[in-house]
Amino acid sequence: MGPVDLAHLTRYPFHPDAATYLKEQGLSAEELLKDRAFQRARTLGQQRVLKGLAEGVVDAPNTGSPVECQLELLGYVISRMIVATIGDRYLTNRMAIAESKRTSELLEGEEPRLLVTLAHTQGLGLTLNGGRLGVPVAQFLHGTRNMRDRNWKLVNMPLADGEVGLDRMKAIRLLEAVVQERYQDHLPSRPPDWVEEALSEALVQVRIHLAAARAHFQPLEMGEVDSASFPPCIKGIFGMMQAHENVSHMGRFALVSFLNNVGMDKDQIFEFFRMVPDFNVEKSRYQIEHIIGDISGTAYTAPECSTMKTHGICINPDELCGRPWMTHPLKYYRAKLRQQAKGGPAADGAAETATPTASDSPSGHPPTKGQENEG
Repeated sequence: MGPVDLAHLTRYPFHPDAATYLKEQGLSAEELLKDRAFQRARTLGQQRVLKGLAEGVVDAPNTGSPVECQLELLGYVISRMIVATIGDRYLTNRMAIAESKRTSELLEGEEPRLLVTLAHTQGLGLTLNGGRLGVPVAQFLHGTRNMRDRNWKLVNMPLADGEVGLDRMKAIRLLEAVVQERYQDHLPSRPPDWVEEALSEALVQVRIHLAAARAHFQPLEMGEVDSASFPPCIKGIFGMMQAHENVSHMGRFALVSFLNNVGMDKDQIFEFFRMVPDFNVEKSRYQIEHIIGDISGTAYTAPECSTMKTHGICINPDELCGRPWMTHPLKYYRAKLRQQAKGGPAADGAAETATPTASDSPSGHPPTKGQENEG
């Protein structure tokens, strides 16, 4: 390959040229995982996963020198090996979101032409004509299929010559969704046993933190369920189902997990779904039992607000949603209950003291693609 912009590849390590560059260095997997010279890269890989797991975004890369760039690139490779070796869906999806969020933040400082070039490497046919960004209609529909905000509906978008016009931020958001999906779908296959042995220390640390995260995913004891206190997103998802609109897997997952978290038992959730026009007994029962843990063995917590936004199901946010501390639908529910009990609005400080610690669902969406049938 020609001249390499190492800093650029370090910022966007999923770029095909990054893999080509590393391959041309002639470094073997055994050297990377066992040679003391690459201990720093292994540490960076472990830290990348722990950061993504804990905070939902990875650190900005250190591009201060060619050596640092190369170590960052190798750390990215190792982080993917760690995720692939553990093979946990929650971890995979959490890292996909973390990597795509960092990409989105970096792209905000880039020129539109670079945005277009990077999009093409990810299979997104973004165009730039006379300062106008656009994308083919079919790719727009695919990339926004889980975005339910009215601003993303095709009818509300400018159309010309078979393309959907995008402003800069919408183009970045669309590319973010593509990067997230490609991370999930293009992880390396499970490495051989010797790789797991070489990464054993990092794997132990990540598994400890993963287990700690799962320990937070417990249903909340909130007494009698008050549907009037549900957040707008949950009401919106149910309203879409009642209106016979196509609700994404993530939308149904969020609804079922939220209802379970606030105290509805399986039969109550099942009855809740009976109000939906396209109710299907067997499909709905399977979906519900899987999410609440009867089948999967794990009772999931509803996704946090940032994940709801990522998947386009942060619907009709109200004033309470805009509070700085409002990061989870369960926080909203508790704040509403407190507000009703006191006969007035919840104080910002008070809301923080009784909020759930769960940061996300253990999968970010239903546990397996296609397994959670529409009910």
